[in-house]
Amino acid sequence: MDKYKNLAFNTVIFTIGSFGSKIISLLLNNLYTKHISPSHLYTKTLLETLALFLIPVFTLSLREAVIRYGLDKNYDKTEIFTTSSIMTFMGLVPMVVIVPLIHFIPLFSSLESYTVLLIVYIFTSSVRAQCSQFVRARELVRLFSFDGILTTLLLLAFNIVFISHMGMGVRGFMLSTILSDLCSAVFLYFAAGLRKYLRADAFSLELGKVMLRFCIPLIPTTVMWTFTGFSDQLFIGGIRGDEDAGIYSAATKIPNLISMLSTIFFQAWNMSAITENESEDRNIFYEKVYSAYEALLFIGGAGLILFVKPLSAVLINYSVYPEYRVAYIFTPLLIAAAVFTCLDLFLASIYTATQHTNITILAVCI
Repeated sequence: MDKYKNLAFNTVIFTIGSFGSKIISLLLNNLYTKHISPSHLYTKTLLETLALFLIPVFTLSLREAVIRYGLDKNYDKTEIFTTSSIMTFMGLVPMVVIVPLIHFIPLFSSLESYTVLLIVYIFTSSVRAQCSQFVRARELVRLFSFDGILTTLLLLAFNIVFISHMGMGVRGFMLSTILSDLCSAVFLYFAAGLRKYLRADAFSLELGKVMLRFCIPLIPTTVMWTFTGFSDQLFIGGIRGDEDAGIYSAATKIPNLISMLSTIFFQAWNMSAITENESEDRNIFYEKVYSAYEALLFIGGAGLILFVKPLSAVLINYSVYPEYRVAYIFTPLLIAAAVFTCLDLFLASIYTATQHTNITILAVCI
C-alpha cells in the first residue's frame, strides 16, 4: 500500500476507534468538576502527573522500544515482548519501596493516604501500556482502537459508580482508572494471543542492551516534559493555593482537544515514520506530512480559541462549584502552548524512528 494511503488508512482506523473514547474522556471533566472541589481536583491532577513522572522512570520507557523494534522486521517479536516485559517488571519492583517515601517531600505530603492506590495505578498503567504498544507493533490497529473504546467505556462506568453514586471523589477516580487499565490489559492479553509471545527462553540480554541504549535517553526527556507541563500548576498551587491550581487544572481540559486530535494522528504517524525510515524518499514524505499537520494544528487551535467560552460551558460544570466559571480566561494561551507542543512531538518522533533518541534530551534542555 502507498505510504500516504497507509498513513491515511491507519489514521481513519485510529480516529474511528479513538474519537468516541477521547470525547468521553473529555466529557468526564464535567463529571469531575461537578463532584470534586477545585482543591481536590488539584490533588487528582497531582496524582496523575506524579504517575506520568514515575512510570517512565520505573519502566525505563521500554514501551517506546516495543513499538520501535516491534515494527522493525529485523527483530523477533517474541524476543521483543518477552525481553521488554521482564525488564519492565524488574524496573517496577523498586517502586514498592520508593513510592511510599514520596510523601516526605513537602510538595507531595498531602498524597500520603493515596500511596497504595498510586503504586497499583502505576503498575496497571504500565502493564496496559506494554500490552497495547505490542498490539500496535503487530499492526493490529483495529484491535488497538477497539480496546481504546472498551477501556474508556469502562472508565466512564466505574467513574459513575465510584464518584457519582458512591461519592468517593479522588479515590473513586484512582479506582476507576486502575480497574479500566486492568480490564484492558487482560482483554488484550487474550484477544491478541500475547501468551505465545511471552516465553522465558526468549529473553535476550543482547536485545535488552539495544533497547536500553534506545530508551535511556527518553527517560529524562519524558520526565522533563512532564515537569515542564505541570510546573505551572505547582507554581500556582504554591503561591495561590490548591483551589486556584484546581481551577487552572480545569482550564487545561480544552487545550486537551488539540492534544486529543494530535494523539489520534500521532499513533498512525509514529508507525509510518518507523516503517518508512529506510525508504529513499523518506525526507520528502516527512516534509509533506509535517506541512499538512502544522496547517491543521494552527487552524484547529484558532477555532478552539474562537469558541473557548461555549466549549468551557460544556466541559466544565459550574453548578456545584461556581469557582470554575473563570477557568476559560486562562485557556487561549494554553491552546497556543498545546499547538507548539504537538509540533515538537512530531519532530521528536523522527528522532525515535532514526534511533537518535539522545538528541531529544538536548532539545528539551534548550
